[in-house]
Amino acid sequence: MPTSGLLLAGWLFGMLWPLRLGPWALALLGMLLVLGGLGARGSRPVRLLCWIAAAWALSGAWTQARLPVEGPTDLSRLAPRRWVVLVGRVASDPLPTSNGWRFELQVRELAAPWHQAAHGRLMARYQGHERPCYGTLVRMEGSLNRPSPAMNPGEFSYQDFLARQGIFSTLAAHRLQVLEPAPWSLQGSAIALKDRCMGELARQLPASQASLLGSLLLGSGASPIDPETSDAFRTLGLGHLLAVSGAQILLIVGALKGLCESFGLSRRLAVPLCFGAIAFYGLMTGLPPSVVRAIVMASLSLVVWGAQRRSRRWLPLLLATWGMLVYRPAWLFDMGFQFSVLATFALQHTSPLIAERLRGLGEFWSQAIATTLAAALWVTPLQLMTFGQLSAWTLVANLVAVFAIEALTLAGAGLLLISLALSPFGLSLCVHAFFKPVEWILALLTGSVEVMNRLPGASLYLAALSGAACAAMYALLLLGVWTLERGRQGRAMACFVLMAFMPLLRLPDRALELYVLSIGQGDGMVLKTPGGQWYVIDTGPAWEGGDAGTRVIVPFLRRQGVNRLAGLVLTHPHADHVGGAASIVRSMPVETVWDGGQSTRGNPLYDAFLAAMLERHVPFRVVSAGLVAELEPGLSLEVLGPPAHVWHGTHSDCNNNSVVLKLKYRESSLLLAGDLEQDAERLLART
Repeated sequence: MPTSGLLLAGWLFGMLWPLRLGPWALALLGMLLVLGGLGARGSRPVRLLCWIAAAWALSGAWTQARLPVEGPTDLSRLAPRRWVVLVGRVASDPLPTSNGWRFELQVRELAAPWHQAAHGRLMARYQGHERPCYGTLVRMEGSLNRPSPAMNPGEFSYQDFLARQGIFSTLAAHRLQVLEPAPWSLQGSAIALKDRCMGELARQLPASQASLLGSLLLGSGASPIDPETSDAFRTLGLGHLLAVSGAQILLIVGALKGLCESFGLSRRLAVPLCFGAIAFYGLMTGLPPSVVRAIVMASLSLVVWGAQRRSRRWLPLLLATWGMLVYRPAWLFDMGFQFSVLATFALQHTSPLIAERLRGLGEFWSQAIATTLAAALWVTPLQLMTFGQLSAWTLVANLVAVFAIEALTLAGAGLLLISLALSPFGLSLCVHAFFKPVEWILALLTGSVEVMNRLPGASLYLAALSGAACAAMYALLLLGVWTLERGRQGRAMACFVLMAFMPLLRLPDRALELYVLSIGQGDGMVLKTPGGQWYVIDTGPAWEGGDAGTRVIVPFLRRQGVNRLAGLVLTHPHADHVGGAASIVRSMPVETVWDGGQSTRGNPLYDAFLAAMLERHVPFRVVSAGLVAELEPGLSLEVLGPPAHVWHGTHSDCNNNSVVLKLKYRESSLLLAGDLEQDAERLLART
């Protein structure tokens, strides 16, 4: 690895594990280490070690100085506040939500409940049909809040996500008034062109295919697709197709170079034209970190091409990564940036090594397989640490995508440009027939994804890797690639095989664990026994468009690597306890269900659960007081309610007839009382 790569590694360590010193002390330490490295002229290892340590110290100091922090005048200091009126400019491209629009607001002033100057950004959600325009000055009325933190173990923290962007408050607005139209801006023009592109795609293709092609061309941020399609792609490891990165930028740069050469333009003129085109394209996508990385690398390559020199293989990626992290250290924690850098490194470094050993398959197949395999090797450990999920069909799915993506990108972009050019003359429908092959390729791609998602092993869930296990996998990968470079294929394969088995090598956890999940109104609990069996007790509520099973309980179980439930207990059929039951039964095998056997007439949530249970042939048992189940040696579950003679005529018979459980483990016991009320509590206290 070159010296610049080792220095970048030191910089990354300084961001991830900074020394426990203040920024000024770290900066002073870094400068002393730099001087020490300059003084160690006779010993290269000592000099290199000093410079790596200096990068570590300086990185910690710079990161502390650059990471966004909540200022004393930030609007979040006023949150939560049920009613405010704010004036500000729309600072991002408004994206559709289930009931309105979401965008960043650059605040100018607080107009009510009192008037004062205000500054900073917040994330606004507007419940309205009319889409705000980027750059307009608006007056918004609603409630000011802080973003939601992670409420359950391993859950995504929206609060941390926004904080890394310097946003510490949100606005839920029900009223918006435009005070001033948007002034001209380059970004506004890019967003307007993006909207025109999406409008043309909607005219030429069915809605679902138009949004998918828009996502392939402009990224999911600019063209959101429906959650089911997005999940299907991500399950198979094809999420990168929905996020614009290096592949699209390379195709655009290649096409622009070809056009410039065909028109006889000199390289000195072609370089700024190409750079301006890809920068404008980046503005159309919203400039996510993966696109910024690709644009920086492409710009460096254009400069080298314009100077008619040969670029070093490592230099563009190293400079792009380091420059981005210096400009905005928070990008290191962006998953899109992480996956983009790893995949690019894999394609530049590891893919040629694999292709060389597969050259007997022919150039096309060796390149296609090497590209797919190299990217999977470098991305999988991070994917397992982040999501705890992979697919047995990832390599096949990516090979299928290799055939589709280049054709869709080139044909889709070319036809879209022609359609846009003809649109002012009312002739855009003339190219409608030429969009048919694009429609067929999109249908083939989505159909292949749907078929592979139905195959066994399409989605394999493991407990999320720890940071140490992920680092160990990358250490084995580096060792394997290093030995492969030196022609020791046997040792390299041994490293790769050990790396593949590492996620399965886990120390057994013999603890009894009970998780009381945050699911809103109602109950949702998960029990893990010392023997590794998992039980769910109540499943929380349901609401329009979702339920606690889909949104909270099943994702939590997946993060723990759970693929089967030993049991599901429903204490009583109120909506806030059975709302997610059907989703859980449909998501994974359940060995048995315990229920109190209460009447459920007119309860659609419980009817849906019964239908799902019958569909999956899940054993069902009505339980009452007196039942004792030995789950494992030393661990028992005793049913204390409902009584043999159920309650009638109380304030809530359904609550009083809840399934009551006594969990006993060795010398300790725990009571899980459902929603018992006073009458049943008194009877239980006397027994």
